[in-house]
Amino acid sequence: MPEVDLRRLLTPKDYQSENAHAFPSMAALQWFMRCHREELARNGALAKINRRFLIAVPRFNAVVLAVGRAAATDTIAEESK
Repeated sequence: MPEVDLRRLLTPKDYQSENAHAFPSMAALQWFMRCHREELARNGALAKINRRFLIAVPRFNAVVLAVGRAAATDTIAEESK
């Protein structure tokens, strides 16, 4: 797994404010993180440093897009039934 630049680790609050178009509130981001925590952890999208979670931005974004694509595919398949 490639290294993550520590300067690109963001707090959830900072990530949410930079990505409010996808996560309009902290509650929305927290919900996503709860629902997909295993996939986020498996892909190295989260790090726990000094008792707080930080987001590895490129990896987190990749998981967000993968989850979103899967949801879109499921919705389209369901609508075409």
